[in-house]
Amino acid sequence: MARFSILLPHYKTWKMSFYTIHQLLKHRGTHQLDICVVDNNPSDRTAENLKFFGDQIRLFPYPAGRMQSHGIAYDWIIPHLRTELFITIESDSYPTEDGWLDWYEQLDKAHYDSGGSYLDLSGGSFVHTAGAFYKKSVWQKAKRYVDEVQYSYVPNVAMKDGFHCHLMVHKEVQEQFYNAAGSLVDLYKEYKDVDPDLLPLYIVKRVKEYEPIGRGVFHNGIGNRDESYLTYASRFTADERNHILNDNSKPLIWRMGYEPGQYFHYWMIANGHNVYNIPTEVNWMPGWEHQQQASTVMKNGFTHLWAVTAYNDATDPALKDIIDYKKNMMEELYLSIPEKSRI
Repeated sequence: MARFSILLPHYKTWKMSFYTIHQLLKHRGTHQLDICVVDNNPSDRTAENLKFFGDQIRLFPYPAGRMQSHGIAYDWIIPHLRTELFITIESDSYPTEDGWLDWYEQLDKAHYDSGGSYLDLSGGSFVHTAGAFYKKSVWQKAKRYVDEVQYSYVPNVAMKDGFHCHLMVHKEVQEQFYNAAGSLVDLYKEYKDVDPDLLPLYIVKRVKEYEPIGRGVFHNGIGNRDESYLTYASRFTADERNHILNDNSKPLIWRMGYEPGQYFHYWMIANGHNVYNIPTEVNWMPGWEHQQQASTVMKNGFTHLWAVTAYNDATDPALKDIIDYKKNMMEELYLSIPEKSRI
């Protein structure tokens, strides 16, 4: 019987998170679970409803005023984990059958360090974090690596190929860059509008704000290949493993940033860790084929509905059918829980 930590970032859609936790408990089998819920928006108080589960979950309010994403939430909560093995999920992803955890137990016994859905997404191909398995010791090794990177990560500062992008600035040229950025690169509007005398302080402020990404593992944008909006979709594991930062030869590196879990996947492959690709079926929304997933279903039954939280506050009339579809699905799933087991 294995012990797993489940990492669940929560944001506003408490009925979806409630259903997901219900499914985790329903299908845990003989495995012990430490369900760690990160409340990414404590001010809206919707996570209070999750206290219904009592000591079957641990609820962690995310610090106010700090950059957040579900990838950053994973990095923030991992030092609090009580287990070596952990599984990252999203509030709209959940198990549908008993035995789903047996897959990860077997992967651990077979000496895999990670496993999940290897998907082709808009920013490249990698193992997506919804339902992915990892080891805390491997994450710790990756964290030590990124903490030693000799670059600062300056967000959305420079223009390239007509689009703004991030810059990695080597420590040896940081002072020069901060004081003369406008003469070194084509600045994005956000920085052009700043008083030139105050620009160095503004850049330092933005670097500090983006530190969770510049020094993160799950949500990280570092790498040694210059990128732009026109090239970042071409990231694939066989090639990208060669572009994980491994030298200090460039003073400036143009970056687009990785999706949550993407950098960690490439870093593991580049460093010889075994990663298992669990076969996954992709189901598309009618009328939005190859544009908007209805769900992805892993062979162990773990299901991801995709973007339920993202569309919760959306109002774009052009996306009304997607918005309604996602909201209705969340409501139907919550109401499918036996009445005595929900609020």
